[in-house]
Amino acid sequence: MNKRIRELAEQAGATTFGGKQCIFGDEDMEKFAELIVKECANVELYWLGEQDCKAIAEKIKKHFGVK
Repeated sequence: MNKRIRELAEQAGATTFGGKQCIFGDEDMEKFAELIVKECANVELYWLGEQDCKAIAEKIKKHFGVK
């Protein structure tokens, strides 16, 4: 499992085993999904100008219902 994915899973409350398996509760899974969406939205900051980036990040978050 990718180190960053494991970090996000643990941040969401998942229990990880040896970096290859995670156990999520229902609320943990939702939090994990939100963290991934936020991470993806923030990646745009490296590729575009700040103004364009903020608009795209907000569109991504809105699409997934993440604040």
